[in-house]
Amino acid sequence: MGTVYLGHGPQGRPVAIKVVKPELAYEDEFRARFRSEVNRARQVPPFCTAELLDADFDHELPYLVTEFVDGPSLQEIVAGQGPLSGGSLHSVAVGVATALAAIHGAGVIHRDLKPANVLFALGNPKVIDFGIARAFEATSQHTGTDQMVGTVAYMAPERFDADSSRIGPAADVFAWGVVVTYAGTGRTPFGGDTAAATAGAILTRPPKLDGLPQPLHDLVARALAKEPERRPTAFELLEELVAAGAATTVAGTGRPELQQAARAALRTGHDQAGDRQTGTVSRWLAPLLSVLGVLAVASVVFAFTPARDLVLGEEPASAPGPAPAASGPSSTDDGGDAGPVEAPAVSRTPEAPKCSNTDITIVVTAQGENPAALGTQKGLVSIENTSNAACRVDGRVHLSLYDPTDSRIDVPASSVNEPGEPVEILLKPGTGAFQGIKWQACDRNECAAGNTMRGSLEPSDRGEVVTLEGFPDPNRPDIAMSSLKLGTLQPSRQGVVAW
Repeated sequence: MGTVYLGHGPQGRPVAIKVVKPELAYEDEFRARFRSEVNRARQVPPFCTAELLDADFDHELPYLVTEFVDGPSLQEIVAGQGPLSGGSLHSVAVGVATALAAIHGAGVIHRDLKPANVLFALGNPKVIDFGIARAFEATSQHTGTDQMVGTVAYMAPERFDADSSRIGPAADVFAWGVVVTYAGTGRTPFGGDTAAATAGAILTRPPKLDGLPQPLHDLVARALAKEPERRPTAFELLEELVAAGAATTVAGTGRPELQQAARAALRTGHDQAGDRQTGTVSRWLAPLLSVLGVLAVASVVFAFTPARDLVLGEEPASAPGPAPAASGPSSTDDGGDAGPVEAPAVSRTPEAPKCSNTDITIVVTAQGENPAALGTQKGLVSIENTSNAACRVDGRVHLSLYDPTDSRIDVPASSVNEPGEPVEILLKPGTGAFQGIKWQACDRNECAAGNTMRGSLEPSDRGEVVTLEGFPDPNRPDIAMSSLKLGTLQPSRQGVVAW
């Protein structure tokens, strides 16, 4: 973005002054975008966020002034002290979710959420630099189609799509899942040796969440869904996190800031949820706000002293067991000592059903000039959802060879995890996926030959006749295979068989 200076306000309050790079300052397009995004960011309430105090769009070098957060970043804490656990980890998850709920409630998307942008002041997490990245991404003269603001490891799959209209608040929820994984394990869930390898893992492979405790593990897994429609909203994250904190009470005294911020964010989300049914959120609000009193006690206080820089507060010697359910949820919302309450079941959007063979069309394309030539041959299996509703696929398409009488030919088939482990893919109507195949073409005098193939999403099903492209005349049994290898489905309509 530019240069950040430490300054002081009229009453001596320390502030961060962020000045735009000169090469951007002289572009009218950038100034207009910068003005629009900063004005929108002004509407974000200071719930676990660094407050935007002032801005000057007409200065020779445009700048903005934000609250100065005097503390280390999450990146520094994990690098210096190792992964977080227990109440420390839960507090980070709650704090960042609270910030996203506030940011999204104001119609802003962060677009660059990462551990370096999560700072700690007096033990409470605060998210910085929200709502500014879009102004830089939209400046075409300095940001090409292959460049994006943000660290690759924290980018949602849709961030790599040429269609930028798909990028919404769900991209921040994905980044939340990566940030929490980093906080709890010290690594990102899609880490690769290069940026390209990391991007490929984000697009095609499931996240590595080993080491994350329940129920945080499952909530992070949902936040890292490949399709943005399947991720929870920031407000839903906060609801579930707070509900998850109800079953545990940690003795001691905690700071109230996190409790107050989460309570305010929940109320704001309740007020702004126009698409929710009347009464749905209010039914949750009272028990959730009571839970916040418990959460505040559980939140860790980070201690930073000259002698112990980046030192975490001590965790309890052992994790407390589940507290008994109270006779009923407290009706108070003052966060007082009302005792533990029973966490209600959290409602979830029903998942799309699994695709059936009749929901999809399958095309098998030979990639060699002569697929009947002896030796190793490659092909690509493409599927498309031709139904009127979204459905899910996972694993691979199973193929079988048939002769002109529609009798199955016994071809030994094996499954290989190429280009990666099987992933669950949500196929909206008109969207598709691909899978690589390899086979050993053999002499028709030594192997039985066929002229058609059938494909199925289940290995035991006969399946449907597939469309063959690049193969010999379908009226003649010229396809002979001594063996067949099936790769894994990947979320795209096109691909290359590289294995």
